[in-house]
Amino acid sequence: MEDLAHPTRRDVVKGGLAAAGVAAITSPIGRVFAAEGGTTVSGFVFEDAGGTGKRSAGERGIAGVTVSNGRDVAMTDAEGRYELPIEEAAIIFVIKPTGYAPP
Repeated sequence: MEDLAHPTRRDVVKGGLAAAGVAAITSPIGRVFAAEGGTTVSGFVFEDAGGTGKRSAGERGIAGVTVSNGRDVAMTDAEGRYELPIEEAAIIFVIKPTGYAPP
């Protein structure tokens, strides 16, 4: 049985396939910094109302969006923030939520 509160990589792939017809939202990557025990990346997933590709004042974060580094999975919090461990040359990607399109 799937635990939707703690999706696995398999759940993410299934979600990505289900949303293949929906365009992705903008997900700018935040700063990358060394953390105790490794390196992490943090950022926001937000509604890019201005279409600039950058978060502007008043653009709300989107909660509950799945973000992955290809191994680990995180869900954005109520403000659209996420944080993931990252290795050199890793790619961070967003599982496209229904109803959003790129700017």
